[in-house]
Amino acid sequence: MRIVGPNTLSPINTSNNLSISFSAIKTMKPGRVSFAFQSGLYDPKINWLFSSMGISKILDLGNKMDVNEVDALEYFLQDPDTEIIAMHIESVRGNGRDFFDLLKKGSLKKPTIILKSGRTPAGSLAAASHTGAIASENDVIFDSIMKQTAAIRAQNMEEFFDLAKAFAFLDVPKGNNLAIITLSGGEGVLATDICETSSLRMAQLSDNTYQRLKRIFPPWEIPLNPIDVGVCLEFHLSDIVKVFDGLKAIPEDEHVDCVVMQLPPDLLGRDSENEDLSTETSDLLKEEYTQAYVNIKRIGKPFALWRTSMDQVEDEWVEIFESHSLPVFQSSERAINTLSALYEYSIHRMRETGSSV
Repeated sequence: MRIVGPNTLSPINTSNNLSISFSAIKTMKPGRVSFAFQSGLYDPKINWLFSSMGISKILDLGNKMDVNEVDALEYFLQDPDTEIIAMHIESVRGNGRDFFDLLKKGSLKKPTIILKSGRTPAGSLAAASHTGAIASENDVIFDSIMKQTAAIRAQNMEEFFDLAKAFAFLDVPKGNNLAIITLSGGEGVLATDICETSSLRMAQLSDNTYQRLKRIFPPWEIPLNPIDVGVCLEFHLSDIVKVFDGLKAIPEDEHVDCVVMQLPPDLLGRDSENEDLSTETSDLLKEEYTQAYVNIKRIGKPFALWRTSMDQVEDEWVEIFESHSLPVFQSSERAINTLSALYEYSIHRMRETGSSV
């Protein structure tokens, strides 16, 4: 008999509705991602996790008296229901060589994200007091091992969950040409800077795409990439869906490999709070707006959104979009850096195996 823990929660298995948690789980949404944690830090976020992405399994390793990170990785690599692996560890308790060999071979088959804490001397001591980790563990060595594999090392918890969601919802880009759709010139400049400091590059859209987009332009010419859709919306408030439909020209451009877009603020509230609209009409508009975004994603190129207003109305939109596998990130920086990581994974995999994801 194998033992998980002690000092642990879990496991969670959506295939048979098994759940061990301190939190009341509202809905278990099956999916492609399996998590392993060395802490119960995920438990307060459990309902957010299930609302943000589909999950196959969650395993909390705790103090790793028996089952350790090597066992978890080996299991996930063999599990047919697991397509993406995300692991939080404070220490490597199992055989380091076995862990490296599994990671090197397995991460080429299944995208693997690692969040390794205890990377500083003080953090290492904190890990020792938390789960009995070896305080002398060398983070430089661990980092160099990671770089010899296709696994992605997340730098913080936000990036850890961003990457898991992106791999769950999106195919990897076939190239590094990014198109940016914003609602203001200032946001466009910031997003462009982020793109240019990542592994992505600003796509050069074709003249044919420019001509297709002109039908949603204001009564003057505007530049492409980044394209300021905010000014376009101001001239099409009576037919917002027309603008969204027009934007399909961007991912259809052969020079574009992936797209990020800023969420229009208060899109739901603008119509749903109109006293002249019935609930039925409001729901139909909501469905129409959602379908317009889904149609952009259906072009087949990675399409990510980032938040604008951060208010309660936008929270509802985020939930709607992510239920349709449209990932929404907290900022353009997080959206672009996540797409960049997906592209780098694709390049690493192609270099090692000669095939794309």
